[in-house]
Amino acid sequence: MITKMPPVVAGLLFVTGTTVVMGGVMTYNAGAVRVAVDENRPGGDHVHLFVPAVMIPPAMNLIPEKELQKHAREIRPWLPAIKIASKELAKCPDGILVEVIDPNEHVTITKRGRALEIDVKSPDESVHVTVPLGMVYSVAEKLEANSPPV
Repeated sequence: MITKMPPVVAGLLFVTGTTVVMGGVMTYNAGAVRVAVDENRPGGDHVHLFVPAVMIPPAMNLIPEKELQKHAREIRPWLPAIKIASKELAKCPDGILVEVIDPNEHVTITKRGRALEIDVKSPDESVHVTVPLGMVYSVAEKLEANSPPV
């Protein structure tokens, strides 16, 4: 037997479902920061983080203001270049931007889609970092806003 759902329950289900869908859409559109570090030894550590990029700029509000201003002041001279580079790289075709090969390490920085991917492979560990370019721009803006004028 099917019973009619109370309007309050139906409303709560609708709001919850809409929130989940919108969160998924925002994460998909903004991308995610991915960090994977794997030690290449028996019993080595494996650290894998996945953070939706839309969470990073608001999370910066949790950094104590004094610390945020200190780091913003240090990076201030490079913020215009970071903002321009992140905007322009988003328009570039995908491909390897930097590749360094030496006997102990292989490093690549690749533009793929709307993100930069940094890979470092060495005998000791493998590191993979993905950073959405839109998030880089947002973080640079936030740092610029928190950087006292020189």
